[in-house]
Amino acid sequence: MDELIPWWTAAAIPAVVSSKYFGSKERYTAIGTFITYFYDGPLGKPDPRKKRTDVDAATQRIMSFTEDQLQRSDNRSLGIDDKGVVDFVWLSFTIFGPSAGHFIDTYYLILLASCSVFCLAFFKRHAYLYCLAAFLVVLWLIQPMIRYNDQLTSLLALRCFALVSLPACLHCVIAAIGGRRQTLSWPDRLFWFLQLLVVVFATHVRITAIWEIAVIGIVCALAAFSSYRHRQTRTAVVMGFLMLAAFASPAVLSAYHYLGYSKIYRQPQHIATRPFWHNIYSGLAFNREFAERYRLRIDDVSVIRATGEYLTEHGRTSEWAAMGGTSDGYSKLRYTAYEAVVREMMFERCYQHFGNCLAATFLDRPLATGRFVAWLYGLHALPPEMDLYISEDFGDIAKRQMVDLDRRLRDGEQYAVLWHPGALAFLLTFLLFAASRPAQEHSDVAYASSVIATGSLATVIIGYPAPWTIPDVACTLGTLVYCSPSLVIRLLSHR
Repeated sequence: MDELIPWWTAAAIPAVVSSKYFGSKERYTAIGTFITYFYDGPLGKPDPRKKRTDVDAATQRIMSFTEDQLQRSDNRSLGIDDKGVVDFVWLSFTIFGPSAGHFIDTYYLILLASCSVFCLAFFKRHAYLYCLAAFLVVLWLIQPMIRYNDQLTSLLALRCFALVSLPACLHCVIAAIGGRRQTLSWPDRLFWFLQLLVVVFATHVRITAIWEIAVIGIVCALAAFSSYRHRQTRTAVVMGFLMLAAFASPAVLSAYHYLGYSKIYRQPQHIATRPFWHNIYSGLAFNREFAERYRLRIDDVSVIRATGEYLTEHGRTSEWAAMGGTSDGYSKLRYTAYEAVVREMMFERCYQHFGNCLAATFLDRPLATGRFVAWLYGLHALPPEMDLYISEDFGDIAKRQMVDLDRRLRDGEQYAVLWHPGALAFLLTFLLFAASRPAQEHSDVAYASSVIATGSLATVIIGYPAPWTIPDVACTLGTLVYCSPSLVIRLLSHR
């Protein structure tokens, strides 16, 4: 049971109580009175880590209201992050009751269900099972970094949520790779769709998990093309249908957000998901020349300030004021309009400084990602990019958090070292069973682990690498390393 609850998860509780227990029709929003009383106490402090006991006490406080006592007020939005976490909390409350201590149980229940479907579908394919075991070992290895990281605290942090659907993503990808040779049976198709639902749910909770959907869709498209070339028409049709299902799921999810979310999120001062262009522009700070030119750092305020300076530079000061850019602490910023301007600014700046943007995307950020992952694996000191996290407004808080995280991992000898004796012994047992499997199975594992590892890089190359944004990449790259014996077996079989 986690004693610390990330604020993302705790913040969804008033919305769940409002809709589940008090019948509020404005879903994904919270009754204003509940917001006031929920944060009246320890939860009102600006700490992203909330004590479980404090969260449970605040939950019971707002649930103790009766309809007669409750003074109905306008519902309030849940801020500028993804709203799907409300459904995760709703699921936890439905299964285990209204206790924050069971959030992590719900997380592991989803992970267990996904792994169970994987094992049920592939119980005769030991190489596939070895790949799943490799992922679970890496997930275990990186947990100390997540637990000691003040920006994460727990697997419940939205930045980690895509990890829960990685077994499902692996299932969909490896089934498509294997299915290009032989048409998937109806049970296999059912398992595939169940796993796709897990990936879509994770994307609903954290939009950055959409890279998993993209990888699944691309692999299905390639499998369909390969089957068609080999005149396996029926197999090509099945793969094409799975491809359409994968690529259609983001559109279905967007339609659900539009129809299912409160109309509050259609207002210009609110946003249904987390900012997109804001984070992409922030990542350009990894090019030192670009960062110095526009005073960019890896913090939200420097990007917002740069946006205001861009509009002022173009004589659009009144537009900046109209979207709330001059409000105290940017508290009244209209994010829909703001995102549109950031997108415009990014394209113009990158047109003017094309070389800098190209270097930031394909050189600076990938190299920084490699250094951060190597640090987590115990192979590298903390990267020099830490200086980019020193904010003009907040000082070196983020850098100090990284240094403290590094110290705790070093003192406890808890880096995610891939040569951990226990991990190697566990995987060696699996590998002994898997080594005798047909070379084609190992080929599927090598392809699947490589594709997923490559796809996971999108989150940090498009956004930015940091100890709190690399869990996906660290897990997939570690899995790829552990699955390298499959590649060796495949290569030896061709000799």
